[in-house]
Amino acid sequence: MVVSEVMTPHPTCIAPDTSLRDALSVMDDNDFRHLPVMSGGQLVGLVSERDLLEALGWMGGDVADEDVLADERPTRVGDVMSRMPSVAKPGVPIGSAVAEMVARRIGCLPIVDAEGNQELVGILTERDIALAYVEHVSNGTLSPGSDPTAGDVISKVLICAAPDTSVQDACASCHAAGVRHLPVVTNGELVGVVSDRDLRAAARAGTHDTLHLSDLMAREVETVDVDERLSSAAQRMADLAVSALPALDGGRLVGILTFTDLLKHVGKVMPR
Repeated sequence: MVVSEVMTPHPTCIAPDTSLRDALSVMDDNDFRHLPVMSGGQLVGLVSERDLLEALGWMGGDVADEDVLADERPTRVGDVMSRMPSVAKPGVPIGSAVAEMVARRIGCLPIVDAEGNQELVGILTERDIALAYVEHVSNGTLSPGSDPTAGDVISKVLICAAPDTSVQDACASCHAAGVRHLPVVTNGELVGVVSDRDLRAAARAGTHDTLHLSDLMAREVETVDVDERLSSAAQRMADLAVSALPALDGGRLVGILTFTDLLKHVGKVMPR
């Protein structure tokens, strides 16, 4: 299986002069984490959600901060994008593309035309890879042992928070740990999950200094049991458009399964 068979064609793109806030809005509205940057019909860069958040101060800052720092902060996508992003061609095997993503710690690969020009023909996302992995497992084309349990690959170092944690403190915890999701626990029991986007929405609304996680956490949480097969969990993550599933063992929270965990495994077992 090669990249062209699973990539997302005709991806949403932005221009270098797009404002950082407009770019972040496009990501939030469409549940994207990356946007190719195009100029004159050519790929000139790639901007990630992390690029934007770092430039904006993660929570976007308040009005006073922006007034003070207006002359110092970058304001356009072209100021913060990666100008020489890793790319792949349509005929590259999925396994090779995933290995590249894992090695470079990136969440997507722009796909450029086979002639070597910078004409964008698609983008390979984490969701695309999850579905490709599920298809390989379903077809029986991977070696035995390529579909372990979720418990074999989950991240077992957890950053959690209590329901009475302030949104401001939760933002700081996510930023410091570099995580996108905070499981919310009471006496060791999972009672909700909050995403970084939930926290940013509260920050933009100006309520981050008054709200607590119990005010905005999702209480109906999709989880994965440690004994569930990875392919089954990958299919659900793709179907639900979620990038992480808290992992339970006998109802007890023991870790979290992320797309990063999945990609690391897929990079090892998919043909190159």
